[in-house]
Amino acid sequence: MGKILKFIYNANVLTIALYYTIISIIGKIMAKANVNVRIDSQIKELATKLLDRMGLDQTTAIDMYYRQIIAERRLPFQPVVRPTPDEQIAALAIKNTAKD
Repeated sequence: MGKILKFIYNANVLTIALYYTIISIIGKIMAKANVNVRIDSQIKELATKLLDRMGLDQTTAIDMYYRQIIAERRLPFQPVVRPTPDEQIAALAIKNTAKD
């Protein structure tokens, strides 16, 4: 029984070593890229302050955002198109006409 447990232990150690070797190789292969974004200075300042409180820097937050997009295969929030004032007026006109 002792030989079997020793064999299993050694196999697990080798598996873990192989896993970390593969991760290390992948990390070296994956090149980094820059993302340049123009954003309102107040938005950047407020977001940076909040990220600091969360213990995150901007690079990490943006990396997390991109990874979430990849994982979900969509934006991690639902953008909403609000009606323009003209569209609101037209909708009210149609609604009022339907009441008459």
